[in-house]
Amino acid sequence: QTHRRNSPQQSGRDNNHTIYSRSYPKRKHPKIHASKSGPIRRLYEKTSVHEYLKKKGKDMIALIDEYKKELLSIAYFAEETVQNYVSCILSFIEYCKNNLKIKPDKCRGHHILKWMTEIKKTGVSNSRLQHHRSALRTFFAFLCKAKIIRKNPTDAIPIIRKKRSDRNKPISKDTAFKLLKSIDQSTWIGRRNYVIISLFWTLGLRLSELTSLKVRSFEPDHGHRIGLLRVRGKNRKQRALFIVDKLYDTLVA
Repeated sequence: QTHRRNSPQQSGRDNNHTIYSRSYPKRKHPKIHASKSGPIRRLYEKTSVHEYLKKKGKDMIALIDEYKKELLSIAYFAEETVQNYVSCILSFIEYCKNNLKIKPDKCRGHHILKWMTEIKKTGVSNSRLQHHRSALRTFFAFLCKAKIIRKNPTDAIPIIRKKRSDRNKPISKDTAFKLLKSIDQSTWIGRRNYVIISLFWTLGLRLSELTSLKVRSFEPDHGHRIGLLRVRGKNRKQRALFIVDKLYDTLVA
């Protein structure tokens, strides 16, 4: 069966329509495809939902790849976070196929709530459950933006409160000094460890923030024994921290 393409004047639309428009299934438009050897395609093709969506005529690989591109390039999400989000989305699509027997774009809030209830039964933490909610929320917001769906079904899902952990307590000042004094600074490795622990305790850096530091991240000339450390944190956000007194002497030594 042949398809006749109407001109923009005949259809009442211009050429700037979204690439996911349902009205023009055969119109030429730019598509973004994941690399055949890329992590998205490998992760996607490991699930049985791959063949399911191909039969339904959905180019889900291109859709997820565009979603990933938006998170990385526009929202500045970390690469690891985006990969985790994609894994959550594929898990939900698989659940829609096998358990709910519906298409992902037809799901409602109670469907998502049912899925999250099943996940909760496996013993995952509230923090991980909130991560799943955030993944679906951003994905369905992307579908709304692409005009594939009209309303975000995750709006009906309440925020999941994280439980406070008793293990996440700062060490005391005496304990920190005892730890620093126990380090042998006569060797290069000892001096390195001393600086690492000093930065952890004094500035409260994350591990990823510490390991991403460069020599140029430290700017020493901001006054007498005053420096500036530029740290890139979550979502590529940069912040500047003052380095003073003994920690300054440690870094410039």
